[in-house]
Amino acid sequence: MYYSKVVTATAGKTRATAEEATIIASAGILHHVHVFIPQGHAGKAHLTLSLGEQQIIPANPDGSIVGNAETIDFKEHIPMYRYRNRIKLKYWNTSDTHNHSFYVLVGVLAEEYLALEPNIKAMIDRLDKFLWRLGA
Repeated sequence: MYYSKVVTATAGKTRATAEEATIIASAGILHHVHVFIPQGHAGKAHLTLSLGEQQIIPANPDGSIVGNAETIDFKEHIPMYRYRNRIKLKYWNTSDTHNHSFYVLVGVLAEEYLALEPNIKAMIDRLDKFLWRLGA
């Protein structure tokens, strides 16, 4: 499933006075984030994505997504459970004149994939041990 959101960063904001929006997604695995940054941003508008209070994109807490006339894609594998499925968009714009928009598209694999994860990990662990015994 994909969820989309357009947010407009008001001119004259800083990280401390950033605006916020939320995407409420279904439980599952966050696997793709697509951010379109239109022409004119000139590196003045910033965006971050968080689950709860943990910033997930970009992973470094002091970082932000910036750009101008480009599309940025993130391939992820982040479990989102029913109690932790609100993706917070935090955005600000240091331009003193123009507002700037971000177009965000988020891809979430269905909740059924969450149930498979422990089984897949267990299978990989067993295979790893088997190969280790073989000396591979």
